[in-house]
Amino acid sequence: MFEEIYHDYLLHKISVNTEERYKGKEGWYHASGAGLCSRKLYYQSVEKLQVPPKKFKDLDAKKRAYKRQARLGVEIHEEIQSSLLLYNNIYNNNILNKKENKENNKKEIKEKLKFIVEGEITIPSLNVRGFYDVLLLDASLPEFKDKPLVKLYDIKTMNGYKWARHFPRGTRTPVNEAENYRLQLATYGIAIKEEYGNLDYIAFIYYNINTQTMRESSIPLDYLEKARRYWYSVNEEHSKGVPEFRLGTSPAEKWVCNYCDFKEYCKPPIF
Repeated sequence: MFEEIYHDYLLHKISVNTEERYKGKEGWYHASGAGLCSRKLYYQSVEKLQVPPKKFKDLDAKKRAYKRQARLGVEIHEEIQSSLLLYNNIYNNNILNKKENKENNKKEIKEKLKFIVEGEITIPSLNVRGFYDVLLLDASLPEFKDKPLVKLYDIKTMNGYKWARHFPRGTRTPVNEAENYRLQLATYGIAIKEEYGNLDYIAFIYYNINTQTMRESSIPLDYLEKARRYWYSVNEEHSKGVPEFRLGTSPAEKWVCNYCDFKEYCKPPIF
């Protein structure tokens, strides 16, 4: 009973999010879909196909759990983003307690950091739209007082199994970082660079939902050009109609079809 009630709640949250973010803007490509499946992007943004979410009884236990895990990721995103907004309020609006008033030097540094969260981006030339997680304007160093460093972050939550693949024992930098993660972050970066005139740093904030471990990992800025080329190729491909099945692009990986809302419509082969 409780599992089904919670599932219905998740469907409600998905419906509200879709209404607020995507209604009336269905023709834009989703930045979050970068590198995942060209056919799904086509159905979403070219055909503008609307697929009702699966009811509780229509999903097996694994797929129900997948939806709950996705929601947990959203909650962690919101918690981290809320902490950054609180940081802004404390250090940039002088809401200080007695102890902080005595730490003038510390405050002086911290108030030169400004976080912006959940910002919308659009790239009209590529027909791409999305929402980045965290943007940091960093003027903490004297040489960047007048022109802050622009740093972009994407929060990624993962379970223990996926974490172990990204961070094998003894490593602190990811060794199996997903290409779609990088293309997604770089897509946001394209828009941020256009808006601010520069972009100095892009990185992931990884969060292990099993151990609550957090790690930061940057990627090269040349991924912005890779992302631009990726979206250009998507536009070109879609101008010719629905893409053919091709493992690596449609879909990017075998497993994603089992969790795709368009599976019954798409009818993918067994790769």
